[in-house]
Amino acid sequence: SSEQKKEDAETVVNAKGQYALPGLTDLHVHLGSSGSNFTEFQYLPVKAHFNSNLYLGVTNIVDLFSFKQTLDEAALLKQQQLTPNLFYAGTLFTNPGGHGTQFGGQAYEIAKDEDIDALWQQHLATSPSVTKAVIETFGGMGGSLSDSQLAELGKRSKAANLPYFVHVSTLDDGKRALKAGATALAHGINTENVDQEFIDLMLANNVTYIPTLAVYYNHHEEKHHNLISEQSE
Repeated sequence: SSEQKKEDAETVVNAKGQYALPGLTDLHVHLGSSGSNFTEFQYLPVKAHFNSNLYLGVTNIVDLFSFKQTLDEAALLKQQQLTPNLFYAGTLFTNPGGHGTQFGGQAYEIAKDEDIDALWQQHLATSPSVTKAVIETFGGMGGSLSDSQLAELGKRSKAANLPYFVHVSTLDDGKRALKAGATALAHGINTENVDQEFIDLMLANNVTYIPTLAVYYNHHEEKHHNLISEQSE
């Protein structure tokens, strides 16, 4: 191998025995909310989120569902102070009355396949960094997004060069998301053992797994019944 030419650093910093790391990335945040369990859920200022992330060395954050008001506040802060690099989904896609609709505001609710086109145009108009879809009926209201609807969102995301994040909680829904073109699973499989088919699908499609263990730790069921942490696997 040829010798590389050594170059002088533009700046030399005396770290005084400390060390430098690349900035960390949090792939699942919601600016403006605490991420705690439902009994302690609270809204927080975007500035508090930004500052605490930077303090902890998190320089990239991916917001997977925030309202326009929150994103506008984030954009204003970026003009005023140092902030993490913010990537966002904006509004999420879900079934009518599904998970994501309980927080108020306007989720992209797909009642039938024909709804997707107009909702997709709304999505692109917000200049999103990623697409977020949900497979979770929330309270059992109706059925979740269908396989064809999930696949259509996946196809459109790929064409627009947008990563496709899908919220799942069961093994079956995890596989549905993978087959629909998900590039990342948000939360993941919470109380079941994964099987070889799931692992093969993850590997074949190079899918990222975002376990959000801190959220589960604060979730009512985990806090009181240790549904996840008691699993030796």
